[in-house]
Amino acid sequence: PERYVFAHNRARAAGSGFPSSLQLGLGQGLTEHEVAAIFGWSTGDYRVVNPIARGEDEVIFEDYPFLPTKLTKAKCRLSRDDVMPYVYILSSALSKLPPLGSTQRLWR
Repeated sequence: PERYVFAHNRARAAGSGFPSSLQLGLGQGLTEHEVAAIFGWSTGDYRVVNPIARGEDEVIFEDYPFLPTKLTKAKCRLSRDDVMPYVYILSSALSKLPPLGSTQRLWR
């Protein structure tokens, strides 16, 4: 079986929070794809997206595919061409969000 990043992240965004992350994102003028991209990136996909966005040609990582018959860690490899659509949608989404006003310091 195949799992698609958009469908997976959209389902997770639709099921988190009340109102859901999906509803909040749509209310901010984002598309479903943009909400899914932000949700996925902020919950772990950054491990794949950030190296490509910073110029790497490929990213190799280990993850659990959570397929019905396979619950072990798998080594995965994605090329720049595989990941750049995600980067473009994520960048579009982030550019649409309003700036957050805060007097608190943000630490990484």
